[in-house]
Amino acid sequence: MADPYVGAARTVLGQGLAMGWGDEAEAFLRSKLGQGTYEQQLSQIRGELGQYHKENPVLAPVGEFVGGMLPGLASMAIPGGQVAGAAQLARAASPMANGLLRSGALGALTGAVSGAGSADQDRASGAIAGTVLGGAVGVAAPLAMRGAGASKQWLMERLHPTEAGAKTGAARSLTSQLAKSNVTPADLSKQMAADEAADVPSMLLNATPRLEKSARTVVKRAGAGADDIEKALMEQRLGSRERVNQQVVKRLNPGDYYADLQQLSKDLKTKSDPYYKAAYAKGEVADPEVLRFMSLPQFQQGLKEAEKLLAAEGRQIDLSKPTVEVLDQVKRGIDAMIERETDSVTDKVSSLGRVFVLKKNEFLNALDNAVPEYGQARAVYRGDAELADAMRKGMNDFNKMDHEQVAKLVGGMSDAEKEAFRTGVSRGLYSKIMDPGNNINAAQRLIGSPETQQKLRPLFGSAAEFDLFKNALTRESQLYHTAGRVIGGSDTAENQQLIKAFEGEDGVGPFIERAVTGGFRSSLANSALRAMGKTQMGDMKASKLAEMLMSKDPHEVAAVVRLLEEQAAADAPKAFRATGLERGVVTGLNAMAPTAPIVPRGAPEGTSIDDAAAAQSKPNYDIEDALK
Repeated sequence: MADPYVGAARTVLGQGLAMGWGDEAEAFLRSKLGQGTYEQQLSQIRGELGQYHKENPVLAPVGEFVGGMLPGLASMAIPGGQVAGAAQLARAASPMANGLLRSGALGALTGAVSGAGSADQDRASGAIAGTVLGGAVGVAAPLAMRGAGASKQWLMERLHPTEAGAKTGAARSLTSQLAKSNVTPADLSKQMAADEAADVPSMLLNATPRLEKSARTVVKRAGAGADDIEKALMEQRLGSRERVNQQVVKRLNPGDYYADLQQLSKDLKTKSDPYYKAAYAKGEVADPEVLRFMSLPQFQQGLKEAEKLLAAEGRQIDLSKPTVEVLDQVKRGIDAMIERETDSVTDKVSSLGRVFVLKKNEFLNALDNAVPEYGQARAVYRGDAELADAMRKGMNDFNKMDHEQVAKLVGGMSDAEKEAFRTGVSRGLYSKIMDPGNNINAAQRLIGSPETQQKLRPLFGSAAEFDLFKNALTRESQLYHTAGRVIGGSDTAENQQLIKAFEGEDGVGPFIERAVTGGFRSSLANSALRAMGKTQMGDMKASKLAEMLMSKDPHEVAAVVRLLEEQAAADAPKAFRATGLERGVVTGLNAMAPTAPIVPRGAPEGTSIDDAAAAQSKPNYDIEDALK
């Protein structure tokens, strides 16, 4: 009879912890202590170990399993080994696929070591067989453990739903979504703070595409919280136009177009009138340099244009004498001729128009020299007239111009003219933003075109100011698209997948269904389980999830972020412990299931592998039984 204490130590430490290499290590140590040759000691040890397995068919494999688990269990107790804090969420909650790959690799490695250690002669073959079996164990064991654990939680939540459980479930759902995109709760705070600084009233669901999917899940499930999210998004979308206009007003700081234009028209007369009256009082002009222009054809034509303008205004002036007033009316007539020769969009002047401009400037220089009061009056009038002209160009011509023309025009303006031009542009953009058409993404309409961006850029004092404006409108456009995807998304297959994941917690429900029903979907148990997924717990969780996703007030956002950080901190050590336990189970199973039986040296000649396996008391061992 084998010594039970020695046998237990050998199975736990030698076959389990040492993965089948314990007999070689013990034989080597004994030989060095002078207790016989290595071969003699190895044969004796293996014979005694085989006898222990035969006498203890239950304790022996359990001892090997426990011994194999010891390294994985020990890792769970290492100080500082557990992941802590919300900042580590993404690393702690790595995707299942990556975890299974790591478990499979661990299983293959431990299987190779155990297989080689368990083989008596052909260690290479034992290692290869152990690698194959160990890899399978490394994948299968964690799946079984995770499925069972998650299923228990799934059932408990639905059998006994509570507000606290729903809140925890909602928080866990959000932390899981964030982990999939490597986003932390702190990242949400940063995005919401940036939106607030840009005057973009976003909600938490706008912070990342993953949370948008969570919102879409609640909406498409058509239960608790769906109407609330739809209403919030509709309000957000309907307010988009006004917010875009407010961004224009905030960044361009325009005046009131119609009020300012009316005031400028009024100022044109009131400011310049005294100066023009003083100039007109000078009477006839006898300066030969001035009078010589009156014989030119274009000035004779200008005189006729002056008659038309005066008649339209209901005024009568004796045009037979070259007074300052008459000469000023001739100048007005030539201006009208030049305007007809100028393109209203491009401001390009025809060849004939350029001749008119040249001769008019020469004439005005001569008249200003002859009558300085007239030059002063024109200067006063020109200031307000140019402002009014800049304002009208911004309103009427900006959308028709290309960005090169806008840059050239603005580059030649005074600060006052630029301000007037921005006022006109702002009024024109307002009409574009408030287009009566439905479903207009106003922000996209303004900033979506690179050409429009180039046209708008010269209106800002610096590149940084323009970037603030552009980024705010880009964010507004994103919010508009988010609302459309969440409310009106038509991808039925994806919607159903999202709902299924929500109700079944990423496959836990189907796991239970298969376990209980054996795949017969028409069974009563199956129907009951499917109904269980849409009980009070599902509605409560959806409602809590909706509340979190609609958070927009800084205090509300901060509270949700704290909750997510707390949930992440609570889940991270659990995930670590589960991972450690999985590692232990994998190594334990591989230690428990050697790929080659121990054939004691000195066994009767002709002993078969089956006999040897029977001697080890493992005739009924099955890896599927272990996984159960």
